[in-house]
Amino acid sequence: MVHTGNAGQPFASPSHVLPLAREWPDLPVMLAHTGMGVAAREVGLVAQLCPNVYLETSWCGTLDTAMLAEMVGPDRLMLGSDGAQNLGVEIAKHHAFGLSPGELSHCLGGTMAKVFRL
Repeated sequence: MVHTGNAGQPFASPSHVLPLAREWPDLPVMLAHTGMGVAAREVGLVAQLCPNVYLETSWCGTLDTAMLAEMVGPDRLMLGSDGAQNLGVEIAKHHAFGLSPGELSHCLGGTMAKVFRL
């Protein structure tokens, strides 16, 4: 798991993950916060280039999360809350952009179960 987004810049830039994700293609890499909106497109590009990159979506806006689902597929997105008080908002976000029940199942736990072999 690698933190991405505006907190921690320049070290939290998603592009820093690209060389390592390419060098270790069998290693699942999770980009936490999917760039927090500020770097959502950059996160999407990294994930498009590296099929071993997964996106944890806490603190990423609804429209950016929907864009990322389109860019890389909902089976590469993971629900995250970054704290229990934020869980309801994060769940509602995934329900807001019209995913099918199967796609929603990936985002709300299926992708996490796959990556962590649960």
